[in-house]
Amino acid sequence: MVPELRSVGRSVNDIPLYTHYFNVEVAEGSPYPSYGKLDVLIFGAFHGDEPESAELCFRILHDVNHEKGFLNGKRLGILPIVNPDGLLLKTRKNAREVDLNRNFETQNWEATEQHEHYHGGSLPFSEPESRAVAKLIQATSPDVILTYHTPYRLINYDGPSLTTEQLAEGYAIACDYPCEASIGYPTPGSFGNWAGVERDIHVLTIELPEGEDMNITWPVHRDALRRVFQSL
Repeated sequence: MVPELRSVGRSVNDIPLYTHYFNVEVAEGSPYPSYGKLDVLIFGAFHGDEPESAELCFRILHDVNHEKGFLNGKRLGILPIVNPDGLLLKTRKNAREVDLNRNFETQNWEATEQHEHYHGGSLPFSEPESRAVAKLIQATSPDVILTYHTPYRLINYDGPSLTTEQLAEGYAIACDYPCEASIGYPTPGSFGNWAGVERDIHVLTIELPEGEDMNITWPVHRDALRRVFQSL
């Protein structure tokens, strides 16, 4: 299966944010599908010091490309690297030292000092990467969003109903991870708050073990993803 590949924006340092689309049509010159909506949208590497999240997204791309029936006919979008500048620098934040996962325009966004670990920017959506993510979601109206992070080895979820919890628990059972409604600390301006809590999208935040061999990590997540595609 050959994906449609489009840049949906650019990073602070002008690196394209490439999104791969499957089972949808995208007009030439457009960054978004021509019509309809996505069933699932996947993000990796919100944080540049979490390379495992990007690597797992590329494993997804490989298997979706080569394994017939993986998607069960569902419409998918994958943006494997939200924060390419940070990934190159091996830093959590982007090139302007903003934590993209605290830069979304939520009711609980708060101003912080730039030196702080979770600095959310001078204003919500001050960063081109977070704006590109928001525009992509607004343009594709996904039913389910998966975001990959490290290092906690758990499934966290935000969403409008019991269905979100059921999706998260199904994923957690398939990969034998704990499933928690709270990550355990405040997350003002986070993607989960913006998309899941305030926009009623089913959002699963998958925390991978840091430093684990991807040949061990990927097979269990492959099975969990199949379960998601089959359940929608």
